[in-house]
Amino acid sequence: MKDDRLHLHNALMKGLKQRRARLWEDSIKRALHNLGEGNIDTALDKIARAMILQAEMGEQWAIKELGDRLDGKATQQVDIGVADDVPAGLRVTFHGRDETDRVPAETRMPLSS
Repeated sequence: MKDDRLHLHNALMKGLKQRRARLWEDSIKRALHNLGEGNIDTALDKIARAMILQAEMGEQWAIKELGDRLDGKATQQVDIGVADDVPAGLRVTFHGRDETDRVPAETRMPLSS
């Protein structure tokens, strides 16, 4: 009985996640359609130009995104070891960047002159 409820719960959660993903995707596609006046490729071109301009102004996030898109993300080596004083089941959470990671507008400089 307990396993049946867990199975049902997991199935429902999977369905909700898939539906939410489609709603978000549909919303983005509608916005791109509107931005490109009916042509999604035109909208993506506008966004790509905006990102390139940000990279030219020295925005690190845009420079990184360009590099990741053109050359692929850099591989990262992670060495994992277990220390005697670390409890089993340790959970590690990574948090997003905050506003202190941004380059202030007054210190930005174009990459080319």
